[in-house]
Amino acid sequence: LEKIYAKEGIECEIKSFFTDMDKKLAKANLVIARSGASTIAELIELKVPGILIPLPSSADNHQYYNAKEMTDKGAGWLVVERANSASNLLKIVKSIGKDPTLLKKPIAQLKSMQQDSCQKMIDVIKKF
Repeated sequence: LEKIYAKEGIECEIKSFFTDMDKKLAKANLVIARSGASTIAELIELKVPGILIPLPSSADNHQYYNAKEMTDKGAGWLVVERANSASNLLKIVKSIGKDPTLLKKPIAQLKSMQQDSCQKMIDVIKKF
């Protein structure tokens, strides 16, 4: 994947695990990741758009539904892991590379989702 991105002139850092996610996310303008609840929460909190690739073996396919919720709201992109996933992923990355303004809508959606989340938490707390 690194070779493909390098060939396409796409700057990236690829690892299976980062120990300094806070620093990586603070510098990122786009994240390619699985779609577990913690990842989704971090992307919303930091307002970093993501290309979400759900773990196919996740319990009850919950990562797919997490990603679908995000992408249905326009807060990122969904790539289902299949034989053609790499080409779909590359197509999205290349289109964003050619037109970085494509990140504006997801960022705006992430901002509104963060506000909604905070208000929902306040409402729940007030009930108690």
